[in-house]
Amino acid sequence: MSSSSDYDEAVKTAKKAVENIEEPYKIPSFTVILGHILNSKSSTKTTQVPKQPRLLNLNQKDNLEVRPGPKAWTRELITEGFFEKPKSSREILDALNERGHILTPQDITKPLADLVDERLLRRKSMMQEDGKKKVMHWVNW
Repeated sequence: MSSSSDYDEAVKTAKKAVENIEEPYKIPSFTVILGHILNSKSSTKTTQVPKQPRLLNLNQKDNLEVRPGPKAWTRELITEGFFEKPKSSREILDALNERGHILTPQDITKPLADLVDERLLRRKSMMQEDGKKKVMHWVNW
């Protein structure tokens, strides 16, 4: 409310709204109606448009590389030449574990897929050394 005249006008409107209501219900009705009028007037004056969430600019790769996590740690391995020879997910996990990053295979699945999408790594299906089954390996692009 900006002034007492606004309040007086709200009281008049509430009184007019309850003039045909029977006595035991008049005062509670007046209170509720006046509250609604005052809230609606105060909320229309102070309501602000909610801020839009800040969108991430996907062209700014430096914002994505700063955040620590499995993807950033795997990028470190790429820059150090770890992926010059094909590596299995077990070898990648072991290398990260040696650096103190204790992860599960599920923790690196998405980061490895993202790095393949970014054309930093390639995914190759290769036979295991024992020749029993094919296993996915990652190598530099």
